[in-house]
Amino acid sequence: MGGEEIEILRGYELRLLRCTLHVPPSNPSPPSDSDDSRDLYHALISDMLCSIEAGDFIEALSSRAARLVLEDSSELSASPEAAYSELLDRVKLFISADSVDDSERACRVILVMCIAVAAFFYFTQCNLTGPLEGLLKRPLPMKAWWDGHGMEEWEDWARNELMAAGSDLAAKFSFLQVYLYLFISDPLASYIVFAEKLLELLLKIRDSLCEPNTVVPVFEIRSISWWLFRVLLLHQRILNGQSSSLFKSLQDFKRETLGHFGKLENVTSYWGEKLLDGEGSTIVTVVHLEAGVLEYEYNHLEEGLLGYEYDRLGPCREHFNSALVAAGLELSVTGVLGFRTVHQVEPKAQRVLLVKKCSKSSGGTCTSSGPGLKSCSSRISEDSDIFITPKLLENGSGAPLTAVEQAVILTQCLLIGKTAPQDEMQGWDLAPYIEAIDSQQSSYFMVSSVPWLK
Repeated sequence: MGGEEIEILRGYELRLLRCTLHVPPSNPSPPSDSDDSRDLYHALISDMLCSIEAGDFIEALSSRAARLVLEDSSELSASPEAAYSELLDRVKLFISADSVDDSERACRVILVMCIAVAAFFYFTQCNLTGPLEGLLKRPLPMKAWWDGHGMEEWEDWARNELMAAGSDLAAKFSFLQVYLYLFISDPLASYIVFAEKLLELLLKIRDSLCEPNTVVPVFEIRSISWWLFRVLLLHQRILNGQSSSLFKSLQDFKRETLGHFGKLENVTSYWGEKLLDGEGSTIVTVVHLEAGVLEYEYNHLEEGLLGYEYDRLGPCREHFNSALVAAGLELSVTGVLGFRTVHQVEPKAQRVLLVKKCSKSSGGTCTSSGPGLKSCSSRISEDSDIFITPKLLENGSGAPLTAVEQAVILTQCLLIGKTAPQDEMQGWDLAPYIEAIDSQQSSYFMVSSVPWLK
């Protein structure tokens, strides 16, 4: 496989990751009309990526590319367990066939990864982020997809697969300000099971092919383990309790992902000039944020399993601090005179967050943001005379924060919630960080991300 082909494949990986970084996607190349099999696969991958980037996940899962991988799915067994086993065997043969060279094999791996990620995104949209308007609820990818029969059996099986990790599913999922309950007839659990099994299969194929003294360029596709880490982390999030088996797998994939993308030099050497300005730092930031969320989720697991307290807030704090450094942020809380309510006459000291942004790409130049609570953001919530953010006598030139930078700031609230006493003062400790986000222009990305930080 030539260097140019590897660069193209890595470009596909980056486009897929950008869907979770809130960074504009690269301009897709026009589909090729060539009969060459590799050109055909590049065209199929590009079409599928365009659908995923547009948020049309059902279109991606119904595309020509998906049908190529999931061909004859209507002929699979009626039993969900047997059908999934048969489907995975077909996918394995699709990738590992002896007649396929390394270049085409790599394209096929990317294709399967895109299908898995599209299923993962669709499950997330249906159950966590929304919007729900116009979404289809149908099982995937088996016979019931086409004829609508046996939906309850498929969903029962998928739910049992998720609960096999050792915990029941949570009774409700947080969806913005609404709670979306999962009923047995809701054909959505199969999407995350499908994504998880496809990504696990890709890694199993990698392990089986990577024998000593054998070079398999296809498995330089490093983001596979990151996507599986994300799927398993969501799997844990929708369970009612913590799973020790998931924890072990998550730790393994966390270490692998950090090894690939936990340092800026690794990210830069992998994608090179394909990275947009500041995008390498954003990727490193997100990797450490997700690693920190994992440690936060399992903070008390060892206490229950081993009979003594094992504090995981140390690793959690370490990852969140690494995310701060990667994002180039320095945070500090200070006092500024201002007003908290409409009827307040005399200004009083208000705690506000100062954000210093240091740009590595500009030689370490730092700019301060804050007290940065502009008068336009000091608005009043409905049916209340209390300002959502304090109205300050001295308004700073608050620079806008990206969605990832806002997420980094919000993670500090997780640490405060775990370490500060559970009293009324905790709210005052949290307020500067929350109000710093409230002062920013509202974005759908942040609104939909908040449930992950609760």
